[in-house]
Amino acid sequence: MAEIEKLKSNNVVTINGFVNESPKLNHKAYEKDFFTTIVTTKRKNGILDYISLMIPEDICVPKNGQYVKVNGEYRSYNVIYGDGISHLKLYVFVKELEVIPAKYVPYCDINEITLNGYLCKKPVHRFTPLGKEITDVLLAVNYNFHRSSYIPCIAWYENAEFIGNNLDVGDHLKISGRINSRTYKQRETGKDITINEVSIFNYEQ
Repeated sequence: MAEIEKLKSNNVVTINGFVNESPKLNHKAYEKDFFTTIVTTKRKNGILDYISLMIPEDICVPKNGQYVKVNGEYRSYNVIYGDGISHLKLYVFVKELEVIPAKYVPYCDINEITLNGYLCKKPVHRFTPLGKEITDVLLAVNYNFHRSSYIPCIAWYENAEFIGNNLDVGDHLKISGRINSRTYKQRETGKDITINEVSIFNYEQ
């Protein structure tokens, strides 16, 4: 029982936001349907983040345009597209979902995540073209005993300096932050591609 509780606390997500599209049937497993949709959460500066949800049928499946509060875990899986390259897909596996009536929609959206895992790649410490100091991290987080999710994270400034210069593959890291999305134009196709990563606010070793 203690091990199960430990796994539950390894990966905790809470978000509020608007459902951005009608949920679609994704797959069926263990005689249960699973649906996918996207929720938008707004930062204090007004920027929107687009976060994918995976919703089991026995959880409340929302409608497009509804405002929801979600609790769950951040997970990953690999998808191979037409280019033959494996791409990491990230989603919140929903454990609780509540539809919030319009009159109770809060002024600020919630977007919080805590991850407890191990570095599975060497951190990449670098500077952006605008001179911001950042470190890219890939964190392996265990769930369901023998399975792991691989979550890309990004640290900034002092956090970036310490993590990038002092940690290595296999080191333990517990982080808290938010799920961010950013869009870039794919060089080969010219398509806009949206990717997600966890922005690290605080960390512990």
